[in-house]
Amino acid sequence: MRKPAPPRDLPPPLELECLQSLWRLGEGNVRAVREDLAAAGRPFAYTTVMTLLDRLARRGAVSRTKRG
Repeated sequence: MRKPAPPRDLPPPLELECLQSLWRLGEGNVRAVREDLAAAGRPFAYTTVMTLLDRLARRGAVSRTKRG
């Protein structure tokens, strides 16, 4: 059985890109982050960005407000 990895100070590269996108936007939903990443030359699927933002929310790096 594999040991869990030690906690990182920096998030993985794709999560860091999502964080940088949110910093540029101020706040945003999955669609806004995805569009910002695509404009920067990194087109990701909607579900990929949703998963990355979900991971960041579970770690407490971003906060989430559900609407609707």
